[in-house]
Amino acid sequence: MSLRPFNSAAMLVRIRRLPSVAQLAFGCACCQRLLPNFFAFEQATGWGEVAVLRNAVEYVWNLLPFGVAEANQVHQHIERCEALAPRSDDFDSLLVTAAQDVCFSVCSLLDFVLHGDPKSIVQIATYATDSIDLFVQETENMAPGASDLEHRILMNPLMQKELKRQEADLVLLENTPLTDVVIGKLKDVRDYDGLGNLGV
Repeated sequence: MSLRPFNSAAMLVRIRRLPSVAQLAFGCACCQRLLPNFFAFEQATGWGEVAVLRNAVEYVWNLLPFGVAEANQVHQHIERCEALAPRSDDFDSLLVTAAQDVCFSVCSLLDFVLHGDPKSIVQIATYATDSIDLFVQETENMAPGASDLEHRILMNPLMQKELKRQEADLVLLENTPLTDVVIGKLKDVRDYDGLGNLGV
């Protein structure tokens, strides 16, 4: 069954109903799927260091379910991740925007650790779908003004896979206490074969 387009307002309502630790876990799961997108950009351009982003996400995973963050460490991770965001004018790679989205997503995750604003988690999920939106338009040479543009993007297998994974993770967190087993399921991206949500 195909899913409807991403709806940030509807997701915010659902995210707010979750305990903050479950909100954080959902954000971690989204970031985990995005990390390979930056690695693909790094491989294509020779610029960047995905390990910095991976270490930041792993730091947050390790806070679950009941860890306490150290503000100084979180700020250090934010500074490193912000510095990694590539400037669009400096690269002609198709993946530059996706690489930016990875950096911004991880920074949003870290910002949630500091401030606990559910909007930061929804923003991560938004970056995940936005990356696919632009990637699909570019790789499939979709005309910007086409009447069926939004439908074609929505029905693309990459977009449907991301939407279904977000929905599955939300349903899991809505119905199950956050145990080590649940964290393991959220962290499991084996069905992506080491690729990000762009399939690269």
